[in-house]
Parts: sequence; C-alpha cells; structure tokens
Amino acid sequence: MERIVRRLNTSEEAELDSLFIAGLEILPIQKQNEERFILLAVHLILESIRMGHSLPQDMSHDDFCAQMGVVYGEQLCMLLQWDWVYLTLGTSYEGAAVMNPDRTAALFPIPTIHRWTQQKNSNRCLVLFEELESYPEQKKFVILH
Repeated sequence: MERIVRRLNTSEEAELDSLFIAGLEILPIQKQNEERFILLAVHLILESIRMGHSLPQDMSHDDFCAQMGVVYGEQLCMLLQWDWVYLTLGTSYEGAAVMNPDRTAALFPIPTIHRWTQQKNSNRCLVLFEELESYPEQKKFVILH
C-alpha cells in the first residue's frame, strides 16, 4: 500500500489548533498543564460517554471525537515527541495523523477516539499511551489503534 506523508499546511494546523483549544475547554479539569493529567481526563470523559452519559454541551458525536482526538494526538506529540502529519494510505484512508519520530508508527487520533467511544470496543486511551512509552523500534510501518 502506498504511503504518502506530508507536513500539515497552515489551514490544517489552524483547524487542529482550534479543535485542541475547544477540546481542552470541555475536559473536566482545572489545571491543564499537568503532565499526563490531560490523558487521564480524556480517558475519563470517554468512559463517561461509553456509559451513556450525554456529550458535553450537547455537541455532536463527530465534533466531540474531533476535539478529543486532537487533544489526545497533541498529548502524544508533547509527551512522546511525535509529530502531526497529513498521511495518505493508498486509496483507503487519508487525514491528520500523528507519527513517531522514525516514521514507523502512526495513529489517526480522530477516528481512533470515535472507535473508543463505542461500547463494543475498549477504551485504549491510557493503555495505548503506556504501550507507546516503551514502543520497540520497528522495521515495518504500522497503524496503531
């Protein structure tokens, strides 16, 4: 499968920035600069949604997933030195993704958050982050979820 990676353009960066700010505002935390605290808050709000609680501020599910996806992706960038990119995978998928520095692993955080909010799937928010902290060097490219 053909893989094309490019830097985000200015308008894509601006869109992610606005989603990030909006996402931080709906998290149930006061101090947003505590390392890993945001990850825990994302995990907890996903669990709340999975248990049937209403979305914050009566927002749409897609908007919620976009905001939390960007918040989660940004935490990977800040804590693990990953980077935001625009990733195209053949004709099957394309969009904003985060990738590790050696470009062997990628995560599309917005659709991943969408998957984690569904009760039939597990919420791997914290588990995936812990796995990535000790992620072994890969020779093959892998999409994480």
